[in-house]
Amino acid sequence: MPKGKIPFSIADVTGSKVLDLTFRSEIRGNSRDADCLFCKQKGKLNIHLIKNAFRCNYCGKSGGMIALYAEYHGVTNQDAYREIIDLLGLNDNNNKYGQSRKRITESASHSDNNHCHIIAEPPKASSEVIHQTYLMLLSSLTLAKPHLDNLLQRGLTHEDIASFGYKSVPAFGQDALCEKLLSAGCILDGVPGFYKNEKDKWCVKLKALGILIPIRSIDGKIAGMQIRLSNPINKRKYIWFSSSGENGGNSSGSPIHFIGDPTAKRVFITEGALKGDIAHALTGYTFICIPGVKSIKSVLLCKGCI
Repeated sequence: MPKGKIPFSIADVTGSKVLDLTFRSEIRGNSRDADCLFCKQKGKLNIHLIKNAFRCNYCGKSGGMIALYAEYHGVTNQDAYREIIDLLGLNDNNNKYGQSRKRITESASHSDNNHCHIIAEPPKASSEVIHQTYLMLLSSLTLAKPHLDNLLQRGLTHEDIASFGYKSVPAFGQDALCEKLLSAGCILDGVPGFYKNEKDKWCVKLKALGILIPIRSIDGKIAGMQIRLSNPINKRKYIWFSSSGENGGNSSGSPIHFIGDPTAKRVFITEGALKGDIAHALTGYTFICIPGVKSIKSVLLCKGCI
């Protein structure tokens, strides 16, 4: 398979091994209709088998096959690609999508059902720049009372909450945040979650309300952030603070969270940063918190992590 080719089609993505769509029609020409994953309207999601694209004729959602999976599960295109590969049991030795500093954007204007473009993603900022920018962002935000109450009910104290740095996604004022960060000397270029609009102005991708949860590396630096959604999207409670796919934007990746003593001889592994923070606060033990079960390989392969 030539480099840059995607080793699956939208028929695979919508099939029983991946999204398992409910189809309401047989193939007519180059497409068929299924129930929409987003608005739940029956038979409104048109799947174009040649263009590898989808469009809902009711809610208007549209895009390519990787975007269909990514949108539904609330993950980046890179993560969506890797998960589809895993679910289909494919060998992806030729296509290094998600392993290099590139991303694939699908084209719906070509008849080749495996056609894609390789577009270089902007270089990611250094860990120190990302940490400092995220610190300043969090210091500019507050924690809404409903979110505070929710965290207190989980067993955390006010001191724990302040120490972990949880804040709420603001309901408005996002545009002013970038201006404030830039005026404070922060670097936004290469920091996941920030991107440039059509007017070349910096924007922050904080659209869904929820609790911002800092993801810290073993040295205590913030390597990324998750948002625990106030209202789950397609049953997903968490999404990454990421600007993958946006102009000048970067993927957050799936960093592993570390909480506790870096020199501890006994370390526990759990799923989810919030769960690990709470467990550490209640027990004092050290935790490595993976974002999902598929990330366990990253822990096992990381020399010095355990």
